[in-house]
Amino acid sequence: AFHKFCVSEHSDENIRFLEVTASKPTGAAAQKVYDAFISNKSSMQVNLTSATFAIFHKAATEKKLDAAPWDTARSEILKMLKADSFTRFKANIDKFL
Repeated sequence: AFHKFCVSEHSDENIRFLEVTASKPTGAAAQKVYDAFISNKSSMQVNLTSATFAIFHKAATEKKLDAAPWDTARSEILKMLKADSFTRFKANIDKFL
C-alpha cells in the first residue's frame, strides 16, 4: 500500500532505490544503480545530501562505486521517507488499503 502511495505522489524512485540496494550493489550492478538513481542524468534521481552525492560522484568518476557509502544513502532515503512520504501516507492510508 505504501508503494502504491509513493507511485501516486511520484516518489516511487525512493522505494525502488531501497529495493535494489537491499544487498550492497557491486561491480556493474553498482554502476547501474548509480546511473539509474544517483547520477545528475538520472530521470529517477533520489534526494541525497550534497555530501553523500559528492562522495558517490567521486566514486563513480574513479570507478570505485564498490566503496561508495551505500548504507549512508539508504539511511538518508529511509529517513526522508519516514519524515515526509510516510507521514502523508498515514494521513491518507484508507485510500490505499
